[in-house]
Amino acid sequence: MNNPICHECGQEIAFEPENLLPPAEVRRIRRKLRLTQAKAGALLGGGPNAFHKYESGAILPSQAICSTLYILDEFPDALAVLRRRAERNRKHVGR
Repeated sequence: MNNPICHECGQEIAFEPENLLPPAEVRRIRRKLRLTQAKAGALLGGGPNAFHKYESGAILPSQAICSTLYILDEFPDALAVLRRRAERNRKHVGR
């Protein structure tokens, strides 16, 4: 697996499985959920380009994003909760 490189020191960044998901795992879970990168960023947070950056190793996902992905990997039906929340928020903004 290719880990991202630190832009300051040039060394490879090692992942600790209990803390952060490596890029390939972020991609695998997103695909399992059948989300585009942009939709994943909208539903889980981070914005439209966040998952491209996570999956390319350009930036590391936050602990909160990793925790959410861990949960969704185990309980994919929980994505419906986030979709309902996004829909409610969209309706409130449109008022």
